Amino acid sequence: MRQAVGCLTGLLLPGFLCMGLFYVVMRAHYEAAEGSLPLPARPAYRAWLEGRFHPDLIVEDAAAWEGEAEYVGGRCVPERLPVPGGSPITLDFGAVYGEGAPAEMRGRRHAGIDFGVPVGTPIQATLDGVVVFADYDAGWPSYGNLVVICNGPVCALYGHLSEIRVAVGQRVEAGALIGLSGNTGTSTGPHLHYEVRVGGRAVDPRALDPAAQACAEAARKAAAGGGEGGGGGLLIRRAALPDPGRSALVAAGVGPVRVSLPGREGPVWTLAPGEALDLSGAAPVALIVAGGGETREISVERGEAVWVVSMRTERPAP
Repeated sequence: MRQAVGCLTGLLLPGFLCMGLFYVVMRAHYEAAEGSLPLPARPAYRAWLEGRFHPDLIVEDAAAWEGEAEYVGGRCVPERLPVPGGSPITLDFGAVYGEGAPAEMRGRRHAGIDFGVPVGTPIQATLDGVVVFADYDAGWPSYGNLVVICNGPVCALYGHLSEIRVAVGQRVEAGALIGLSGNTGTSTGPHLHYEVRVGGRAVDPRALDPAAQACAEAARKAAAGGGEGGGGGLLIRRAALPDPGRSALVAAGVGPVRVSLPGREGPVWTLAPGEALDLSGAAPVALIVAGGGETREISVERGEAVWVVSMRTERPAP
């Protein structure tokens, strides 16, 4: 019996020692790899190393953003921060709004990162892309003066700005000045709300994997198609309105949006960017919207505003 135990120990002990040595070596490797990551990605990576849960993805509202912007290549993954280094975080991603928040926001999870910076702080783009929204957000809760920059399936949102320094349809590069921080919209103090969405879903801006995977797929599609491009001609954004009895469709982007009723003869409304169609007496309603070379059917519910962003200017028929 003793011989059997000794034999078994002699067989297993080297294996355990090898496994332990392998763990130590790999742990050192991963610890060293942390130093090569961009600063925004390190908190999520550290949480993974320590076996802690990191809320790297929130599906806050799957219908909040629909569609995909044009993929323009370049820096598609937001590897930098939009504010100066050392800016304090006043509300982190995934945090639950408490008593200090407006009543309609309490209990909801925060879909971005709030940086407590003074009004007038320069805000920089965190990725290359196309400006798809640059206006005051009339939704509720409101982003205030809002800039949205998209590169294919990845969008970065910069909210509560005091000034907007870019225009819809403009191409920008990471690091470009896009506006100044402020205190507009639903806000309890000066700050920048920074949000990253991948395929319409809010992700932790410091967790780069979702954006990297989506960008790699967009790049693959672009290469198969012979270069940049892809994406649709329309981007749909939904938001609640403070009055639940009101509903509206708002045109935005670089060109007009045509609106009609599906499956029947009837009026066709042509809305220039910034114009709205009041649907308060008609919602819920299904509509056909067309612009940027794309046509799709959408719905508008009671108490909802739907922005239809035309991503491309249409060439006149010959």
